[in-house]
Amino acid sequence: MPHHAQTGLHRENLHGQPVQPVPERMARVCSGFPVLLERLGEAAGRLSGGQQQMLAIARGLMPQPKLLILDEPSLGLSPIRVTEIFRLNEALRAEGLGILLAEQNARRTLAIADRAHVIESESGRVALSGSGAELLHNPEVAARYLGMGSDAGSAAAGERERLAAQLRILLDPEPNHRQ
Repeated sequence: MPHHAQTGLHRENLHGQPVQPVPERMARVCSGFPVLLERLGEAAGRLSGGQQQMLAIARGLMPQPKLLILDEPSLGLSPIRVTEIFRLNEALRAEGLGILLAEQNARRTLAIADRAHVIESESGRVALSGSGAELLHNPEVAARYLGMGSDAGSAAAGERERLAAQLRILLDPEPNHRQ
């Protein structure tokens, strides 16, 4: 089997007809994913989860789209791979590629976003909109989605106090003080 078919980087159009090989495009796309170049001869199924995610993005870049739609590209990835994915997103954005990103990592996403929309998971409606920087520094967003703010701080403090009280009871040498 040719190596491009093994990795999933096919040289066919949507109708299954072969198109001219585009080695320059493949080299450019894979330059953002050095690990894919190293493993080019391997079957896609043998790649790690993070490498498969990179491969999916690379495949999406092959037709040179004007807009790349990514759904949770960092989900399940190691911190190193998450950083690589976000660096790639920034580089693609700097090149002028439009990116529609649905992502759980709100803090990192807002830090690189030109525009952002917070969508409520229960209703699916847009709860807030603005520039990435505006939403990143919005107190409501910080409290509800970024784990910051007074609500998150007081909840965490209350949980710490509850656990500390349980620990004190367990470590009390006087059994009659236990409840």
